[in-house]
Amino acid sequence: MVPPRDTIVPLRDSIIPARALWKLLHLERAKAVPQALAGCYPGKRSPTNLTDVERHLAGKITLAFTPLVGDRALFVALDVDARFSALLPSIREYIAKIGGSELTEACFATGGSDEDRGKIVVCFDEPAPARDVRLLALRLLSSTRAAKAARGLESSAFSAFPQGGTGGIVRILGRNLARHGPLERSFSLEGEQGLEHVRSLSAAHLAKMVDSDREPELEWVVRLVETPWGRSEGTNRHFSHLVALAHEAVRRGGTRAGRFIFEHWVNTIKANSSELSRPSNKNGDRRNVLDRGRGRAWQYAVDDTSSWRPLNFSSGPKYSKDTVELYNTLLIVCARERVDAKSLRSGLRADGRAAF
Repeated sequence: MVPPRDTIVPLRDSIIPARALWKLLHLERAKAVPQALAGCYPGKRSPTNLTDVERHLAGKITLAFTPLVGDRALFVALDVDARFSALLPSIREYIAKIGGSELTEACFATGGSDEDRGKIVVCFDEPAPARDVRLLALRLLSSTRAAKAARGLESSAFSAFPQGGTGGIVRILGRNLARHGPLERSFSLEGEQGLEHVRSLSAAHLAKMVDSDREPELEWVVRLVETPWGRSEGTNRHFSHLVALAHEAVRRGGTRAGRFIFEHWVNTIKANSSELSRPSNKNGDRRNVLDRGRGRAWQYAVDDTSSWRPLNFSSGPKYSKDTVELYNTLLIVCARERVDAKSLRSGLRADGRAAF
């Protein structure tokens, strides 16, 4: 019997077949890290095997898996550490809204180490483009955080995988031995127990789904996010870049969803910018500006949401490459000097040439 839609409780009296999880999550391509006694996963990421997955699902060991291999993602995982049961109806409704039955059937939910925790996992019929998968993960994360049942919760109560950089690691099913958690079970978004209901999502359907409302990334955003930051650039310049990205995130998603867009960008920069985690050559300061500056940068943007709105070069006149590069450079300079950049709109002529 399927539990009522809003009172789903996973069964805990049977073990998920390892081969089923192995196939759904493409674990033959994943790497795994065993849990330490303290609850963290400090070890080296190593290839796993079916025997280890069986032991994991039986609760004999605890593993976290990599959701990303190069530029391909193996699965999506939305990790909710509070009010999972209360949030599940909103999550289910949003998934059906953006992906219909195809996305709904590609998902399974799991319990957590306690009654307030749980995960939503999206499966693909083959490893999918990381860019599309990350966008889906970000949308699930943003919608969950914006749900009414999530009000008052810290942003740290939610995370989505794959994350920036190498994608992070996440435990799926098994049990959290460090927390003495129960053996977790899986169920569909409709309450059906097990994994038999899962119909993995095709890469083509994923691309169609995310392209339906994808906003093209502005060139200056791509450059800031994907180019490693170095300490030689200076803290003030780094902070101005953070403010610029925060403004753009607010423009795109408002103060709720925008916060997750901003955090996603900053986490990607952090993963790509290992130099910022090293001590300062000047004074030995080990603090990372991305960690100590992101909160202030976000608040600055929220307090002054209309300070500037950059042009989107994906529509309108076709500007020359030199003009686009000049405009993007000026945007960054304006953000650094805290100059209102809205005047730059009048500096582009209809024929696509600069008129500065």
